Amino acid sequence: MKSINMINQQEQIVQQFERVDSKMIGMCLNLECQEQDCYFNEQQLRDHQKVNQCRDYCKMIDEIELILEYLIYELKQQQLIQTDQQIELANYQPILSNLNQQQYKLITSQDIQYLKIQYNILNKQKDQNKIIQYCLQQGIQLIEQQNWHKALLYFTKISKQQQKNDIALFYLGVILLELNECSKSGKMIEKLKTEYPTFFENQITTMTKDQSINQNNLAQLLLIGHSLFQTKEYHSAIDISDRILQIDNDNINGLIGKIGSLIMLQQFEQAIQVQNNCLKTNINKSVLILFQGLLLTKQGQYNQAMTFFNHAIQIDPKFADAYYLIANLYLDQKKFEDAIIYFDKTIDLDPYHAEAFNNKGVALKQLKKYEEAFICFEKAIQSDPNNPFGHYNKGCSLIKTKNYVDAIICLNNALNLNPTCSSPQYEIGLSFYYLINRSVFKSPKLDKKDYHQLQDEDMQHPT
Repeated sequence: MKSINMINQQEQIVQQFERVDSKMIGMCLNLECQEQDCYFNEQQLRDHQKVNQCRDYCKMIDEIELILEYLIYELKQQQLIQTDQQIELANYQPILSNLNQQQYKLITSQDIQYLKIQYNILNKQKDQNKIIQYCLQQGIQLIEQQNWHKALLYFTKISKQQQKNDIALFYLGVILLELNECSKSGKMIEKLKTEYPTFFENQITTMTKDQSINQNNLAQLLLIGHSLFQTKEYHSAIDISDRILQIDNDNINGLIGKIGSLIMLQQFEQAIQVQNNCLKTNINKSVLILFQGLLLTKQGQYNQAMTFFNHAIQIDPKFADAYYLIANLYLDQKKFEDAIIYFDKTIDLDPYHAEAFNNKGVALKQLKKYEEAFICFEKAIQSDPNNPFGHYNKGCSLIKTKNYVDAIICLNNALNLNPTCSSPQYEIGLSFYYLINRSVFKSPKLDKKDYHQLQDEDMQHPT
């Protein structure tokens, strides 16, 4: 194998690309492309995609890495009996290594041509779905090994390659929770429920038909456990959670699945007992400590909850959700300056935390800092356009500044995102009332003085 590599390296005519640097994000894999250089930075790739014949061949670096990884896997599955397969493997591996390490200048023109040929073959064989299946298989195997960080990479690759993939979305939510990314995990599960409303019911139906559960398959148990909880089969969810914890006694999904099911069954004392037992044996699990704080918050024990949230931060100083929950406690206690400090810390750690932006806006409005509050509501919408709270609060602000037309648009967005909420309906009616009775059909620009007349009730994102 080593001699083959040496021969290949000697035969290659190394062409350094003047444009190639760490900012390169993709390349064109069209065999018929006339462009001299195949590597592109963001702007160059966008411009090159305008060339009709190349549009579908412009690939991001991580997509190309995945193609190479799949080709290497396929060759290894064939046991490398033939010499030509050995040569292929010797070609793939150094290219993949250079891509991984962003050593783009070490990739030769011959390497690029080789990549183009292989991609063309894949296209003709329609093997793109096989690559997705490969990632899914690898990701599930890594979950079985409890290698959460590496599993995350594979499911992230699937979501980039194939945005409409419900299984990838589910396992991303599961993995992120294991990695203490509670907020991101929750968003993934909510996105799954929004885009695939019958996902969990379908899993239960499939399980019922098959009538077989592999009691040692962690990935399958996690899927069934979540499905049972989401379909309110709490007793069965507890049984599956117990089995998950037998395989992995530190599994956060299993622990929270059990505690959450007990809470839904109103077995609060047992839930607290399970939680306390978990904390005794998992003292470094900041997410469990956070969950204990949430339980105390629900019981109105705010001081004790604050202690647990601060403890979670001591264990993991970059735990954005812990700062966010402390901020919400201060907000509930009308300690608005303290709340803003912790919302800012949340945003520093997670710049796309829509809930933190929204609730910071609520705090700022209480301090009569209306312009800053309005900016926060806009950032909440930018961070998560599907979150109704930002739309509602921005709409209410626009009403008080007599910007009724834009207010109706925002409030209608909030209503579409949450049709069961009556507050946007009332505010929409109020806006139409002012439009009709005051004949205000033109949206005025926001006036600093008008902000000081704001007295509407804000919609705070719940804990």
